[in-house]
Amino acid sequence: MNSKDLLQLYNGQLQEFELAKKNYTDLQQAVYRDIPFDLFRLRIQYNPARMISTNARIDVRTLQNRKCFYAGSICRKRKKESVTTIVILFL
Repeated sequence: MNSKDLLQLYNGQLQEFELAKKNYTDLQQAVYRDIPFDLFRLRIQYNPARMISTNARIDVRTLQNRKCFYAGSICRKRKKESVTTIVILFL
């Protein structure tokens, strides 16, 4: 997969996958602040839309009853047609 393929995947997901489109649009509300240090700069982000997923219930019972939890391992039977997955192997 080359950079052209990745750009095509990225743009395609923003067009076809409603959640990706919404989350990308929500990023425009994010506020950034840089905190300079001697040898580096720390960038912090406040994203009000992120609070929804940040506040998700993650207790054991909820996670056991949730069909899919980790986006990197989306269940094949629940995967929306608009979601494209790629497998990257690090050797």
